[in-house]
Order: sequence, then structure tokens, then C-alpha cells
Amino acid sequence: MLDQKFHLLEEKISALLETLKALRGENKSLQEENKLLRIRAQEADALSKEKVELQRRIGALEGDLSANTGKEQEIRERLRTIIEKIDAIEQMSSKEQG
Repeated sequence: MLDQKFHLLEEKISALLETLKALRGENKSLQEENKLLRIRAQEADALSKEKVELQRRIGALEGDLSANTGKEQEIRERLRTIIEKIDAIEQMSSKEQG
């Protein structure tokens, strides 16, 4: 009877050791997965920060483009005025010659 109880206890301990071994393996696997997830989270954070910086730069470039478009329009207007003055001078000189 006592031998049976010891045998049953040994079986339970053996089963517990197998369960412990399996759990340690699973724990190691989960730790590795956790490490990879942390790395991915850091990469995602870096990409998010880069995205914010790129959006800021895009906004600045859009502002520059808008300002340059305004300057371009101003230059066109000035050139048109200069050409009109040159045309007027040419017409005056052709009338004087004619």
C-alpha cells in the first residue's frame, strides 16, 4: 500500500516535472517573441517620429511653393508692365520716324 502511494507520488512528480519543462520552453519562446515585439514597437515608434518630421517638412515645402508661386506671379506682372512700356516706346519712336 505504501509502495503504491510512493509510486503514485513519483508519477505525479514526474508529470509535474514534464509540465514544468514544457512551461519553461513556452516561457522561453514567449520571451523571444516579446523581445521581437519590443524591437518592432521601437521601429514603429521611430517610423512614427519620422512621419511627423516628414509631414512638417512637407508643410514647410508647400508654404515655400505657395510663396514662390506668388513671387512668380509678381515677376510675370512686372515683365508684362516692362514689355508694355517697351511696346509704347517703340510705337512712339515709329510714329516720330513716320
